[in-house]
Amino acid sequence: MDRSKLQALESLLRIEGGGDGSLVPDCSILSCGCLVSESYFMRNLRDESEPTRCPVCSKSEVVVLSEIKPLRELYKLIHKWTPKYPKRERKRSSTRSNHSSMSENENDKAPEYMDLMSLAYEVSQTNLSSAADANSAAIQGTDTLESEKNRSDNYKSVPPIDNSVMQTDTKASGTGMDVSDEFTRREYNFSKCFPLYKKLSVFHTQQIRFNLLAGNPFKANNIIKPTSFLGNHIYSYIDQESEEEVTRFVLLSKRRWEVYEYVRSSKYKPTYNEKPVLICCGKSTGEYGKDLNSCKEEISDEVAIKNDFSGFRSSTSNSKALREVVSKKLKAWEFIYCKISRELLVIYGTKGVMRVFNISRKKPSVTLGKPLYTYITDFPIRCVSISPNEKLIASAIMAKERVSNKEQPFIILHKLYKDGDKSQVSSVEPITITLPHRDPIKLIEFNKSSTHLLCCTSWESTVLIIRLYDKESDDYKRPRLIWSENIYSRRKPRLSSDVADDNSSSSVDVNDNFLDEVITDLEFSSSRPDLFAVTFSSLQNKYSAVIQIHSRDPYLLGEVNKSSGPDYDTHSFDNINNSVESSGDTKSSYHSNVASSEILTRLPEIGSTVHRVSISPRGDGMAFVDKAGRIYLVSTPNSQISMSKRISVQLGEAANADHFLQAASINFSPDGGKVFAVDRKGIFQVFDFTKGIPGVDTDVIKCKLLNTSKG
Repeated sequence: MDRSKLQALESLLRIEGGGDGSLVPDCSILSCGCLVSESYFMRNLRDESEPTRCPVCSKSEVVVLSEIKPLRELYKLIHKWTPKYPKRERKRSSTRSNHSSMSENENDKAPEYMDLMSLAYEVSQTNLSSAADANSAAIQGTDTLESEKNRSDNYKSVPPIDNSVMQTDTKASGTGMDVSDEFTRREYNFSKCFPLYKKLSVFHTQQIRFNLLAGNPFKANNIIKPTSFLGNHIYSYIDQESEEEVTRFVLLSKRRWEVYEYVRSSKYKPTYNEKPVLICCGKSTGEYGKDLNSCKEEISDEVAIKNDFSGFRSSTSNSKALREVVSKKLKAWEFIYCKISRELLVIYGTKGVMRVFNISRKKPSVTLGKPLYTYITDFPIRCVSISPNEKLIASAIMAKERVSNKEQPFIILHKLYKDGDKSQVSSVEPITITLPHRDPIKLIEFNKSSTHLLCCTSWESTVLIIRLYDKESDDYKRPRLIWSENIYSRRKPRLSSDVADDNSSSSVDVNDNFLDEVITDLEFSSSRPDLFAVTFSSLQNKYSAVIQIHSRDPYLLGEVNKSSGPDYDTHSFDNINNSVESSGDTKSSYHSNVASSEILTRLPEIGSTVHRVSISPRGDGMAFVDKAGRIYLVSTPNSQISMSKRISVQLGEAANADHFLQAASINFSPDGGKVFAVDRKGIFQVFDFTKGIPGVDTDVIKCKLLNTSKG
């Protein structure tokens, strides 16, 4: 810790009720509201002839109410760091700080009440002054005027605070000081805005065009409307190399995809004028480029695999027969949905085709938008998911058993192997997992540590958790089904055409009633790995909920260090046809099973037609999108303890969607201070809670309050 910062913290422990003005190790509060040293106060009580008086305000008959634990912990930290500095310098700086503190106590007493953010403001400003004092004290001169000159020069060496960056909020902070730390300012703004106030920024990626060849290009019939997309997905992360907050989203039509990038500096600079930029795009036939005018098909060295579940898997990229099959499929298939991550874009569609594209800027870099991997099967692909570590891609299919000719769902885990630091995929190992259910898989998601799969079925609404990794048991060569529960059943018969044939143009949920889609989204919480949210779109008033699972699995609970997390080697799973086993038959079931589960809360205030959910990395809120396009924010300020107290607001609106795959995608920023949304019309919205302060910044507006629940 810097010495100047240490001095600033020491001033908080020099209170008027401490006696000699030294650091107070046992700060307590009296019944009169004054802060004193408990030992100093008790020594004064030994004289029983005098009544108990407060050494600060001199009020009689006062008692000690409670200790101030934060200040006592602060003393321990300062005591820990004090020996790191030379004794002579510490004595000189302490003397100066002591005089400064006594002077402040005489002239300007601190307010009796100061919240945590205001205290952070105070410390931040004190850091700036203490740093200048430390520099001036280091220059020793014999002449007093020369010393004063040096002190003045040192103060001038501190860069001034830019008024355009930092705004003074004396009314809100109560300190009357400018904020020198942009991070502190944003955190303070967040505490004042979230969840009731926001700053909204809207960007249109698709522009309205006019037919200039027509006689009247401005006539309504001659206006070329923007493209309406089938699906979209969004992802945000912090680039550690450039220290930038990067948000990427993909827009998907039947035969075209576009990837946009929205970059903001993470160095806490007020850069609010950025716009999403198209970084790459492509077509279903294989052409790709930086824009639609430069799309072209290049000779690709991508990995291609055709799996027909007959025991023979063709995976030779140079095979002429396989290349012909891939070329034929690419000319006929159409996109259905997509998922995007930091480096990968996964698109699946009709004809049993799934493709993986590169969107990484690493050096040496593969061209943005280049196909890396193509997977072809004879059965329809229903959903996909990318693991957070980007080593696994999970896809769910619905096939028929050759012996019984019955429908059987499968999960295919695609293990990606890359060439060192390059983004090029060198090989892929598909792993087939058979589920003990006949119901098709509808949604599939990884947890934040990439060790478990969370999925749900279409008709019975059964939610499953599958464990993929456990270091203590030789990486579990077979995945384990550790939890299964039927949350809500559709209660109507399944149609025989639930499994689409290879020639179908809509092979995903073709018979799902748009008015009763049941489960529409799933997501694990990153702050509390034992929680996950599930959303419903139902006419029977089934509300979205937050579910807690009780387990002793350290990977599921997030107790294992993620940095040393799972490294999927070639022996992690069997090569093909792995049946998910019940963990009750294994020796380690005591540590891997989910003992029980409970619904922590339901959310009736956001309705029963919700399509999307995103959980804040702070753990203090969740964002939702319903069928009509309304974007909600549910704040849970004490979610670490209870979900009963919450504030629900409507952030804004996006394009409506008939089907949950067409709904707007939402995501929190990595720091949890913003909510991003993109809809099927290509409109990108940013709801920022760190921009300013209500009543001071004119562009900070109030959200529509739905209700406040207290139990």
